[in-house]
Amino acid sequence: LPCNGTVNGQPYNFFTQCSEVELYAWMDLAESYVQNTLKRDISLIKQRIAVLPTEMMASCKWAGMGSIGCSGTRCYSWINGAAATELSAYMHEMGHNMGLQHSGRAGYMSEYADKSCTMGSGRTCFNAPNLWRLKWASPLPGGDLNGTTLEVGQWKKFTIPNQSTAPQSFVRINPSWTLITGKESLSTDPLPADRELAPVYFISFRYRHYVFESFSTESNNRVHVYSFQGTQVSFRHLVPLNSDL
Repeated sequence: LPCNGTVNGQPYNFFTQCSEVELYAWMDLAESYVQNTLKRDISLIKQRIAVLPTEMMASCKWAGMGSIGCSGTRCYSWINGAAATELSAYMHEMGHNMGLQHSGRAGYMSEYADKSCTMGSGRTCFNAPNLWRLKWASPLPGGDLNGTTLEVGQWKKFTIPNQSTAPQSFVRINPSWTLITGKESLSTDPLPADRELAPVYFISFRYRHYVFESFSTESNNRVHVYSFQGTQVSFRHLVPLNSDL
């Protein structure tokens, strides 16, 4: 591919720049090569991943980049060549394509601080809130709780399996009795436009289970409590992934 030139009226330079112009130039040029030179029909492939040359690390100082959401005709991920063998980088960016955002941890500044999720800094599967958002997993039977199903003074008992071993694997608690800036939280999704969302809590059990659940000692064999303030609706923009993953 030519290292500088113009694509769709936009000048690019792979030698010195790594802006959105260069990223989309990589993708456009690669797609053109595959279709016109290799004669491959890729028109039905919606999610597309480009692995950049290792030399791009000098100007592209991240491990990967991905568009959040894939509601249009295309969504893209770019993997820096220096991270080409790091499978968690691919999973992280593909997670962005599926609408997921970064996973942090209470009390930590980094938005990647969650070591129990590949959307944070973990070499693991997605955490319970992200699995719920993707509709890949659901709460345990009777474990989707709110102000109606979790009554005051009434105990609930659950046996929580390892998250990666069952499609129903966590407890979800929507505190619909709480107030957020004076507005009442709701137990229904999607949320009406005039209401604000209270954090919903997810409780799951995680332990090291190679090769997909490569937990650090700190996060291994523990009950994890997560909070998530959002719905299962996705949107789209570009987000960088730190190069330390």
